[in-house]
Amino acid sequence: MHRRISPLILLCGSLLVACTSTPATTAGSASEAATTEASQATQGSTSAPTSVGPTEASGVSTTGLDSDAGSATMGSTVTVSGSSTQDGTAGTDGTAGTTDGTGGTTGALTACGNGVMEEGEECDDGNLIADDECTAACKKPFCGDGMPQMTEQCDDGNQVPDDDCTNFCTIPVCGDGVAQPQLGEACDDGNQVPDDGCTVGCKLPACGDGVPQMGEECDAGADNGPGKACLTGCKNNVCGDMDKGPGEGCDDGNQVDDDACGNNCALGSCGDGKINVGEPCDDGNQLNTDACTNNCTLAKCGDSFVQPPETCDNAALNSDSAMCTSLCKLAKCGDGLLFAGTEQCDNGALNAPNTLCLPGCVKNVCGDGDKGPGEQCDLGVKNSNTGTCHLDCKLDVCGDGKAGPLEGCDDGNKLGGDGCSAFCVKEVACAGKIYQCGNGIDDDMDGKIDLADAECTSPCDDSEKSFQTNLPGQNADCKSDCYWDANSGAGDDKCEWNLKCDKLNPGASVGCAYDPAYKMCGLMMPSQCLDFCVPLVPNGCDCFGCCQIGAKFYYLNSGPDCSLNNLAACNQCTFFDNCANKCEPAKCELCFGQDIKDLPAECNETPACPNGVACVSESDCLGDEFCQTGCCAKVQPL
Repeated sequence: MHRRISPLILLCGSLLVACTSTPATTAGSASEAATTEASQATQGSTSAPTSVGPTEASGVSTTGLDSDAGSATMGSTVTVSGSSTQDGTAGTDGTAGTTDGTGGTTGALTACGNGVMEEGEECDDGNLIADDECTAACKKPFCGDGMPQMTEQCDDGNQVPDDDCTNFCTIPVCGDGVAQPQLGEACDDGNQVPDDGCTVGCKLPACGDGVPQMGEECDAGADNGPGKACLTGCKNNVCGDMDKGPGEGCDDGNQVDDDACGNNCALGSCGDGKINVGEPCDDGNQLNTDACTNNCTLAKCGDSFVQPPETCDNAALNSDSAMCTSLCKLAKCGDGLLFAGTEQCDNGALNAPNTLCLPGCVKNVCGDGDKGPGEQCDLGVKNSNTGTCHLDCKLDVCGDGKAGPLEGCDDGNKLGGDGCSAFCVKEVACAGKIYQCGNGIDDDMDGKIDLADAECTSPCDDSEKSFQTNLPGQNADCKSDCYWDANSGAGDDKCEWNLKCDKLNPGASVGCAYDPAYKMCGLMMPSQCLDFCVPLVPNGCDCFGCCQIGAKFYYLNSGPDCSLNNLAACNQCTFFDNCANKCEPAKCELCFGQDIKDLPAECNETPACPNGVACVSESDCLGDEFCQTGCCAKVQPL
């Protein structure tokens, strides 16, 4: 039957709207629309739908609305208008009523979803979302209300625990504590303990299910049975149960140890601890390194097993020339046995330095740095045919044809006059003649030969024991020419200085005493003199033989006893600055009368020669040169 619905509860799509219809009211000019959504329609009514059309008097406008008693058709839209007074103003408080005699309104409209909790509502969150914390019916959600919420897996609205949705609104699973027969569960104790009264698969335990339970010794499931580790009755297969189980050689079920099956369920064999026929021993263990091998044979060298005191055993490969000797000892250097391919020699305790076999079991050979039998020397990689120890491990000696570090030459003989003296010192000729300072002989026996002797001014000097050259006519008169050209007379050098002009009187001993009245004492030399003589002057000397030795200047032609070791026999002289070669030790120049060790430490025993080639000995210079105060100089003819 048709009836008027007041309040009218409509389900419009997913919106639920509560509204009041009063015929006496008229629609106002201001209207408040509430669009609501419902997720559930009330069930239980079978009455015919009532069709309500739009009416101006009712104050409620509906579009396409069919209503049952207590339910609304899904998919409709409902608009709820507020009431208006007779003076034309519309109410805005969400209420609608009938008009009284004064023009006011009476009655109230209750709307679930308006955000205001009103009478009959448990909550009102201002929306009609069914599955949040307040349902579309303004009720607080709970498990069992028939409406699944976000925190629920299901909700069938009943309290039946073993159907498709539990009383906790969860999908039933094995282990949730509720046996679900329809899911094939025989039990469900809510835990994951496999060996209690209910398995983790929710089955009642039984022997053969593969899970050892209380009262069962084992359970291998389908693998239970005779000959298996777990017998049919879920008992462990053990020695003595008459069932030959895994790891047993036999099982006769008795305790007779000397029959075919021992009490340990093993057939009599090597390793059972009993000496059987054909066994020299049987210690019952699996050690090959003790006195009885795993083959039940007595241990011995050559059986391939290492037993103390053996350090190796390669069986048939044992050999005194192999890694494992015939005595089962590891080969080592010093054992007196030659390990082929590894040792070059082995003389046992006789291995030692300077012997045929060195401590590393290598042969002593020339070049190994160890002076062995038959070798004169051995400097290893320092062996050299120009060194003190030659490549053949022979000491360098004069006459061997190999110029060593202490030799200026070595022509393979000990004859002089052929360019290399009998002492292997290079001979330097002066105008085709050999003088003491170029003959390669230590004439004054002071341990220094030729130009290594400070008294030798050049190869054209015939006296090793004094600064005086002893050459015929060398500055025998008062007139001095270039002292370093090894001849007497100013004809070729245009240099001339008279000893009588020197206030220090260097010529007094040769009849040329200082004469203050002497007029030929010019201090300026012609350019021809400077160009010819100055390049010949050694460091620290002037053109006329006056040289600085220490802090004083000495005249080299003072007499036959004037030498570096007897400067008292040398006359002092005035240094002729205008024709000289001053020495500069700070620049590593080697001064007259000095040797290489007199250089400053920062020079590292290396002389400097700004205008030529530096040298330490004649071997550093060309064949027509000699080494003079650290510089290679040309030999000047007489």
